[in-house]
Amino acid sequence: MINDINIGTITNEGYRTVRLAISETGNVVECRYYKAEVTDSKSAVIYVGGVGGGWDSPAKELYPRLSQKLAKDDGINSLRIRFRYSTDLEESILDVLAGIEFLTQEEGITSIGLVGHSFGGAVVISAASMLPKILSKQ
Repeated sequence: MINDINIGTITNEGYRTVRLAISETGNVVECRYYKAEVTDSKSAVIYVGGVGGGWDSPAKELYPRLSQKLAKDDGINSLRIRFRYSTDLEESILDVLAGIEFLTQEEGITSIGLVGHSFGGAVVISAASMLPKILSKQ
Protein backbone atom coordinates (compact mmCIF):
# COMPACT_ATOMS: atom_id res chain seq x y z
CA MET A 1 0.00 0.00 0.00
CA ILE A 2 2.77 2.49 0.93
CA ASN A 3 5.39 3.03 -1.75
CA ASP A 4 7.43 5.82 -0.14
CA ILE A 5 7.94 7.27 3.34
CA ASN A 6 9.40 10.65 4.19
CA ILE A 7 10.14 11.37 7.86
CA GLY A 8 11.07 14.90 8.91
CA THR A 9 13.07 16.17 11.85
CA ILE A 10 11.54 16.60 15.28
CA THR A 11 9.64 19.86 15.84
CA ASN A 12 9.39 22.03 18.95
CA GLU A 13 5.96 20.45 19.52
CA GLY A 14 7.57 17.03 19.88
CA TYR A 15 6.53 15.34 16.63
CA ARG A 16 8.09 14.39 13.34
CA THR A 17 6.20 14.99 10.12
CA VAL A 18 5.65 11.70 8.32
CA ARG A 19 4.48 11.62 4.70
CA LEU A 20 3.20 8.30 3.40
CA ALA A 21 2.88 8.00 -0.39
CA ILE A 22 0.07 5.57 -1.16
CA SER A 23 0.88 3.33 -4.12
CA GLU A 24 -2.71 2.87 -5.33
CA THR A 25 -3.39 6.58 -5.71
CA GLY A 26 -0.07 8.40 -5.68
CA ASN A 27 -1.51 10.67 -2.97
CA VAL A 28 0.29 11.46 0.26
CA VAL A 29 -1.09 10.89 3.75
CA GLU A 30 0.33 13.46 6.15
CA CYS A 31 0.97 12.40 9.73
CA ARG A 32 2.49 13.71 12.92
CA TYR A 33 4.50 11.07 14.76
CA TYR A 34 5.24 11.43 18.46
CA LYS A 35 7.88 8.78 19.12
CA ALA A 36 8.13 7.47 22.66
CA GLU A 37 11.27 8.30 24.58
CA VAL A 38 11.54 4.59 25.42
CA THR A 39 13.43 3.20 22.43
CA ASP A 40 11.94 -0.30 22.51
CA SER A 41 8.29 0.73 22.74
CA LYS A 42 5.97 -1.61 20.82
CA SER A 43 2.72 0.27 21.55
CA ALA A 44 1.08 3.13 19.68
CA VAL A 45 -2.14 5.05 19.35
CA ILE A 46 -3.51 6.47 16.09
CA TYR A 47 -5.68 9.60 16.33
CA VAL A 48 -7.93 10.99 13.62
CA GLY A 49 -10.28 13.95 13.52
CA GLY A 50 -13.61 14.61 11.89
CA VAL A 51 -15.01 15.97 8.64
CA GLY A 52 -13.52 19.37 9.40
CA GLY A 53 -10.23 18.05 8.09
CA GLY A 54 -6.85 19.49 8.89
CA TRP A 55 -5.39 18.55 12.23
CA ASP A 56 -8.82 18.43 13.87
CA SER A 57 -8.67 17.57 17.58
CA PRO A 58 -11.42 17.66 20.17
CA ALA A 59 -11.30 19.40 23.57
CA LYS A 60 -8.76 22.17 23.15
CA GLU A 61 -6.05 20.25 21.30
CA LEU A 62 -6.51 16.99 23.21
CA TYR A 63 -4.66 14.87 20.63
CA PRO A 64 -1.35 16.77 20.64
CA ARG A 65 -1.37 17.15 24.44
CA LEU A 66 -2.11 13.47 24.97
CA SER A 67 0.43 12.42 22.33
CA GLN A 68 3.18 14.43 24.03
CA LYS A 69 2.32 13.02 27.47
CA LEU A 70 2.14 9.40 26.30
CA ALA A 71 5.47 9.67 24.48
CA LYS A 72 7.25 11.28 27.40
CA ASP A 73 5.69 9.67 30.48
CA ASP A 74 4.25 6.33 29.38
CA GLY A 75 6.45 5.05 26.55
CA ILE A 76 3.62 5.00 24.02
CA ASN A 77 4.04 6.24 20.45
CA SER A 78 1.30 8.35 18.84
CA LEU A 79 0.48 8.94 15.19
CA ARG A 80 -1.93 11.70 14.22
CA ILE A 81 -3.29 11.33 10.71
CA ARG A 82 -4.73 14.10 8.56
CA PHE A 83 -7.30 12.74 6.12
CA ARG A 84 -6.61 13.40 2.45
CA TYR A 85 -10.37 13.65 1.82
CA SER A 86 -12.01 14.35 5.16
CA THR A 87 -15.57 13.60 3.99
CA ASP A 88 -14.86 10.36 2.12
CA LEU A 89 -15.19 7.30 4.39
CA GLU A 90 -13.40 4.83 2.11
CA GLU A 91 -10.43 7.13 1.43
CA SER A 92 -10.18 8.00 5.12
CA ILE A 93 -10.09 4.29 6.02
CA LEU A 94 -7.20 3.88 3.56
CA ASP A 95 -5.39 6.72 5.35
CA VAL A 96 -5.70 4.89 8.69
CA LEU A 97 -4.61 1.60 7.12
CA ALA A 98 -1.53 3.36 5.72
CA GLY A 99 -0.76 4.64 9.22
CA ILE A 100 -1.13 1.13 10.61
CA GLU A 101 1.18 -0.22 7.92
CA PHE A 102 3.79 2.43 8.75
CA LEU A 103 3.68 1.66 12.47
CA THR A 104 3.77 -2.11 12.13
CA GLN A 105 6.13 -2.53 9.19
CA GLU A 106 8.52 0.40 9.68
CA GLU A 107 8.41 0.98 13.43
CA GLY A 108 7.88 -2.57 14.73
CA ILE A 109 4.72 -1.69 16.65
CA THR A 110 2.74 -4.73 17.78
CA SER A 111 -0.10 -3.12 19.74
CA ILE A 112 -2.19 -0.26 18.32
CA GLY A 113 -5.11 1.67 19.75
CA LEU A 114 -7.38 3.63 17.40
CA VAL A 115 -9.07 6.89 18.45
CA GLY A 116 -11.43 8.89 16.28
CA HIS A 117 -13.34 12.12 16.86
CA SER A 118 -16.79 12.47 15.25
CA PHE A 119 -16.52 11.18 11.65
CA GLY A 120 -13.14 9.77 12.65
CA GLY A 121 -14.95 7.38 14.99
CA ALA A 122 -16.64 5.72 12.03
CA VAL A 123 -13.30 5.60 10.22
CA VAL A 124 -11.40 3.84 13.02
CA ILE A 125 -14.24 1.37 13.67
CA SER A 126 -14.27 0.47 9.98
CA ALA A 127 -10.48 0.16 9.84
CA ALA A 128 -10.45 -2.01 12.97
CA SER A 129 -13.03 -4.34 11.50
CA MET A 130 -10.70 -4.97 8.58
CA LEU A 131 -7.79 -5.81 10.89
CA PRO A 132 -9.19 -7.57 13.96
CA LYS A 133 -5.71 -8.40 15.29
CA ILE A 134 -5.35 -4.73 16.25
CA LEU A 135 -7.98 -5.16 18.92
CA SER A 136 -6.56 -8.32 20.44
CA LYS A 137 -4.54 -8.16 23.64
CA GLN A 138 -0.84 -8.84 23.29
